[in-house]
Amino acid sequence: MLLIHPLLAANGHRFEKRHLVLAFIILVGNAGGALSPLGDPPLLVGFLRGVPFFWPLLHLWAPLLVLAVPVLVLCYGVDTYLAKREAQPQRQKLRVRGGLNIGLLLVLMLAIPLEGVWHPGTVDLLSAQMPAEHLAVTVLAIGCIAISEIFTPKSIRAHNRFAWTAMREIGVLFFAIFATIGPVFVLLQQADLDVDHPLLWFWASGVASAVLDAAPTYLIFFQAAGGNAVQLSTDPSHLLTALAAGSVFFGPVTYLGNAPNLMIREIAARRAVKMPGFFAYAGVMILVLTPIYILMSWLFF
Repeated sequence: MLLIHPLLAANGHRFEKRHLVLAFIILVGNAGGALSPLGDPPLLVGFLRGVPFFWPLLHLWAPLLVLAVPVLVLCYGVDTYLAKREAQPQRQKLRVRGGLNIGLLLVLMLAIPLEGVWHPGTVDLLSAQMPAEHLAVTVLAIGCIAISEIFTPKSIRAHNRFAWTAMREIGVLFFAIFATIGPVFVLLQQADLDVDHPLLWFWASGVASAVLDAAPTYLIFFQAAGGNAVQLSTDPSHLLTALAAGSVFFGPVTYLGNAPNLMIREIAARRAVKMPGFFAYAGVMILVLTPIYILMSWLFF
């Protein structure tokens, strides 16, 4: 998701670049993380529940190709057409600054998988039991943020037009979502979904993820399917594949489907990219992605 900054900077001279942001949301903010628990929140939830780390790589690469190739071809065609109508940019040198932050990201990337394999017990925090590994990774993440804030030159953040505004807005929005979707999840838990029909799970989890956020929706459907990671990850009916694919690949359908969608939108808006509103965005995504979802259904479920 961080690559949205250099993408927009490289195309800063162009008048029309919304299509690049929309493709970025699909391919990088959502589908691009489909091969690793580190890449997408629903898959991380599955990993923390016992799904093997390399399971997404082995089972989601083919659906990823089915989605990525048409989107890339469409984006390339639109971009080529629009680029011919605009002036050619001046060549600029590619520079990478702020190497400290790359190191901090690597630390977090190594620490997060430990949550799935390291279980030292629980700790009492504010009269509640919290897994010690979750607390350790949270403290580590806060420490990395503090180090980055203190030691990263302000000029680098200014050049990237970095601000905490998007994070605060998304935090408030998703707090409201999580505080109010309890009844919806109760209905999902009570729904009688046939575990013998992966196609139903693909569309049900996908549609729910598109409007309720993918990670908690994945968890609810995972529990509804029995919650046994070993059994689900080896089930020949491909039920977990359908659930994971629906949760991940339907994420870009609305801005609410995945937290990075809104963050990317806010970053683009701060760089003067006129992004579509909620319903216009959803309409474009439904138009582009629905044929791909139908093709996925026919090929895999």
